[in-house]
Amino acid sequence: MRRVAVIVLAFVALFVAPTARADETNVQQAWSRTSLLPTFVPAPDRLYVAADLGNESARSYIAVPGAVAGTQLQVLEVESTLADTATIVACRLTTPIVGTGEVTAETAPAVDCTTPVPVTRGADGTWTLPLDSFVNSLGVALITQPKGTATYRVAFDVTKTALVLPAPATAATPAPVGTPKSASVVATTLAPAGTSFTPAATATPVTNAPIELAPVAAARPVQNASTPAQIGPVNVTTPSALVVLSLVALAALALSVRFGRRPPNTVAAHPIRASTAGWLVAAAALSALPATLDETTVYKLGLVLIVLVAGIGLHLLVNWAGELSLAHAALVGLPAFVVAKLSSEHGVSPILLLPVGVIVGLAAGAVVGLPAIRARGLQVALVTLAGGVAIDRFFFTKEWLVGSVSSPPVATPSLGPLTFDSSQALYPVLAAMCVIAIVAAYLIYRSKVGRAFLWIKAQPDAAAAFGIPVARYRALAYALAGGFAGLAGGLTTMWVQRLTPEAFPLSRSFTFLIIVALAGRGFVGGVAVAALAVEGGQLFIANGDAWITYAAPIGLLLTLTKHPTGLNGLGRQLAARARALVPTRRESMKATGVRPLLALGTVTVAVGFASIVLAWYHSGNTSQVWIQNQELILGGIGGLGLVIVGVGLVIYDRLLVARAAETERWERMFEALASQQQQPRRPLRAKVDA
Repeated sequence: MRRVAVIVLAFVALFVAPTARADETNVQQAWSRTSLLPTFVPAPDRLYVAADLGNESARSYIAVPGAVAGTQLQVLEVESTLADTATIVACRLTTPIVGTGEVTAETAPAVDCTTPVPVTRGADGTWTLPLDSFVNSLGVALITQPKGTATYRVAFDVTKTALVLPAPATAATPAPVGTPKSASVVATTLAPAGTSFTPAATATPVTNAPIELAPVAAARPVQNASTPAQIGPVNVTTPSALVVLSLVALAALALSVRFGRRPPNTVAAHPIRASTAGWLVAAAALSALPATLDETTVYKLGLVLIVLVAGIGLHLLVNWAGELSLAHAALVGLPAFVVAKLSSEHGVSPILLLPVGVIVGLAAGAVVGLPAIRARGLQVALVTLAGGVAIDRFFFTKEWLVGSVSSPPVATPSLGPLTFDSSQALYPVLAAMCVIAIVAAYLIYRSKVGRAFLWIKAQPDAAAAFGIPVARYRALAYALAGGFAGLAGGLTTMWVQRLTPEAFPLSRSFTFLIIVALAGRGFVGGVAVAALAVEGGQLFIANGDAWITYAAPIGLLLTLTKHPTGLNGLGRQLAARARALVPTRRESMKATGVRPLLALGTVTVAVGFASIVLAWYHSGNTSQVWIQNQELILGGIGGLGLVIVGVGLVIYDRLLVARAAETERWERMFEALASQQQQPRRPLRAKVDA
């Protein structure tokens, strides 16, 4: 009965999930400082565009969901000291808006200002921007273009920002002959931070003036709807997580029905370590996330993965080799700018330039490590800090490397015929590079180099006495840490596509140091959890900066004083307790009859087919080519890859079953021969007497 009830619930979820729609459009508005503003005191619910002595000092970002031909963006000015010689222009966003209100230079979206569009100001203080040049755009940036040495600022009210949309074509009764034709518009007020709005169900034709609709309170925290929304009868929905989870549940139930009643002696006992299974599950979840998340969430998750790759390098240096570096942020930034420079000038995809970033990081890490290996204690911190300051002051101030205000936009990431023009499409590449970084760290950890690092950290004198070149391995640790930092820098360029020197401050090195200190001794699992807690907390939690500012130091103090093994040690303790409570793998297989490889392969095939079906469904419900390409890359190619991997796992499991059966047959044969040899024989004399 229980199994029947679960099957019924799974089918209900399967048929209900496709009805979940994403009709609610969430918009984000943010602004950032581009230079120091000594007399600037920002107010809440305001966007700012400002200049200081002729230099831009603040810019605003507004998402424009559903912008089609004829749409206009209107912003209301509430404070202005604008000079007559200055103008405001709009530029296209190349990355989504992350956060609301004031955002930092690190999380500010990248801007492409090659074709700026002027914004006109009305007599009532309303600024109007035609969005014909921003169709299918992630959003617009309002940027000042001052002349001379003027200092001024303009503040806009976020609650009065409005999108004036053209009315969709309807089959209404035609107007009588002679009736003047007027432009019918629908005005939608963009919600401020913390609210969302729902487009009106029917468009009411009006004349001469837009109608502002009051924003509707959001039922969940606002995330950026950077993906343009379809206006009209067709609504593009993201692949529903419930569909994928329902298929996974059905596949698991089919496995339990198929193999739950098999005799124990027919089950192939192929051992799979719990840690290996955990990493496989994590990799599968990491690959399936883009199919269930929106554009902004995927973009934030990508930033967390980049921090994880950079943290692996510092983890290798600190927790494996016992060294220290306060120049890690500079080692991430320098390769990032080198990759951006080469990509923008030569039009090369930043994906293909990732090896260049690794090489630059290796060289920079070795240069920083050479003086550090001759120091001890506090001197190591001072030497590496000096290296970071030198990179920051020399390279990050050169216009030939970093540009005037920000680096030039890089070439669109591509691999052969595939072009990745959105975060969701580019995410599989980033996830694959993150997996490669983890595999490389595993190979180092299990190699002679990794054992030498651990020995040097524990007993450097004993390691030197046994012939290990301590100085050489310490320099190698700095170089490898720089290599991982270089990979993270190249991934930053690939992901963000527009860089500023403010994105790599020296204080960022302390963030990396806190992450590896929280991780503790061991592999990179603790680094992943710490990166998600520290960096993900700032990106995904409202007012996360304030929480992390206090929580991270407190967690660091508790780790150093009470739990020196960190998150890795905590994970080992939890795993030991789980092994004590959960029966062994062989006993579990005898009880359930489920083979792990077969189960994983079946689930992977089911998820792959679900991804292909969802991609076909969504690409057929939109006329926008970029969405169709995105669905083709994510759902079609990604789903086909999952199907191939799943079929491979099933075939491999079948080969193991055949091998186990053959081994069992030979064992029974040898046991029969041994039993025959051990049987007592009748004496020869007894046979003769008989």
